[in-house]
Amino acid sequence: MNRKKLGIIVPYRNRPGQVRSFVKGIGEYFATTVKNFTYQVFVIEQGDNKEFNRGKLLNIGFLEAEAAGCDYVIFHDIICYLTTLTTHIVTFHYS
Repeated sequence: MNRKKLGIIVPYRNRPGQVRSFVKGIGEYFATTVKNFTYQVFVIEQGDNKEFNRGKLLNIGFLEAEAAGCDYVIFHDIICYLTTLTTHIVTFHYS
């Protein structure tokens, strides 16, 4: 069976405590609730002091997930915690 890979894209700036909690929490969630699931978390950090550009970070994250071989992506916020998997997963195809 060909396992699909999920990319979880998280735009981020100046919230080190929240990013650690998120990565730990999402890892625990997949380990206990959604076992045997292939995923990768992409924390995309904006390093400058300009206005936060969430859209640009999500676009960069998508390109990184695509390059890493992800079949699906979820755009997530660092301040949200996943408790149940209710998100619809969309497959992107390019011609």
